[in-house]
Amino acid sequence: MTALMSCRQTSQASPRTRPDAELRKRGIQGSTGAVQVSKGRSATDLSAVWDTDIAVGDCTIHKGATFELDSNGNNRWECDISSTDTGDDAKLTMWLYDGAAKPTSITEPLALVGEYGFDIHDANTVKHWLQVFGPGAIFYNMGGLGPMELVARTTWVWPSCNC
Repeated sequence: MTALMSCRQTSQASPRTRPDAELRKRGIQGSTGAVQVSKGRSATDLSAVWDTDIAVGDCTIHKGATFELDSNGNNRWECDISSTDTGDDAKLTMWLYDGAAKPTSITEPLALVGEYGFDIHDANTVKHWLQVFGPGAIFYNMGGLGPMELVARTTWVWPSCNC
């Protein structure tokens, strides 16, 4: 399984609406590369660890950033983050995809997870960002898949972020 990191503007999507195709197109074109996604502590957990720094506007998400999703729908984002500007906020949503091929601008996501948010506040200081959500954070879910099905089917995780 593979995960992509892409920095793109996030949108609020309700469970009944599709993500904007132009938003997906911009995000995919702005991809910064793929990392391996693996099963977590058990076969019912999904985990992605980014092994490089990711630049997001004035912000840097430092290598070692981790996303986890378990079969109950609980999800977790953890990273070290910094900004060269005072007063920055970071926002991040995970886009989950299935399939062996890299998602394209017309690929429909399985689900959107989270609206992770963090107030970085101070310039040139590394802060630790840890945020955990329950299953209610799965706010777009194609076909009403349950969390266990999402974990089983997800092969790509594509963060959508802005700072």
